[in-house]
Amino acid sequence: MNWENLEDTDQFIKPDGLVYSFKNYSSQTDKYGFQRDFKIYEADKVQNTPELEHLAKTDSGNQKQIHYNQTWNYFKELLTQTLHSEEGSQIYAKRKIDVEPVFGRLKSVFGVRRVHVRGKQAVATEIAFIFMSMNHTKLAKNLASKTFTYSKTTQCFFQLDCIQD
Repeated sequence: MNWENLEDTDQFIKPDGLVYSFKNYSSQTDKYGFQRDFKIYEADKVQNTPELEHLAKTDSGNQKQIHYNQTWNYFKELLTQTLHSEEGSQIYAKRKIDVEPVFGRLKSVFGVRRVHVRGKQAVATEIAFIFMSMNHTKLAKNLASKTFTYSKTTQCFFQLDCIQD
């Protein structure tokens, strides 16, 4: 949030100058039975300008409110710190290289968006066939361009099964 937080007066100020002051605490239980605690901030009735006083009201004429979930923001900040740490940025950088291109190609080139069977074994078999066809496509392309070099190493396209030569 790009809003200024005044901790001493417990207020938020929007970038346009609209001031929200603390009103009360609220607790809600969602459909899964999880209880969420909020701090409710309400736009002040008296603002610096008449334009801001108009912006402080909803279409029905009530004061605008902010429901601030401290727990949610704590974990959001913790996740941001983890991702921006040295180890977290290295792990996140691997996502772009390892997994994302494979699934992007699977969806865009091969048109696979879901499996057509049920059960773990059946799904594993279908996925294995899909990856095998992806490997065969790459092999055919390499053979056609005659840039394919054969080496006696373990070849893995995706970590389902590896072929040892």
